[in-house]
Amino acid sequence: MPTHPASSHDNSQAPRRWAQNEFNTLDLGDPRRVRRLKQIAADMLAQPGASIPKASGGWAGTKAGYRLFGNAACDPTKVLAAQRNATLERARGQTRYAADG
Repeated sequence: MPTHPASSHDNSQAPRRWAQNEFNTLDLGDPRRVRRLKQIAADMLAQPGASIPKASGGWAGTKAGYRLFGNAACDPTKVLAAQRNATLERARGQTRYAADG
């Protein structure tokens, strides 16, 4: 089961694994768009307070990110739906808390 990124920050691959799991069901009409979104998400997770230019590590990554966000195919509702799916999948793996009393 995927873990939350905060539980595994000691590993430099944790942001990439988190993004892979978080956006596993995402469909933006082209696999390159999905790969780019996963890369941006991993970059931003690795540097939470950074701007897109700083987190992306250079002009090419920055430009690609802004192009993606400007593309109508990068629908925020699709991105959020993928995150919702990932959250529900994580929740399915949890045991229910039963309050005493």
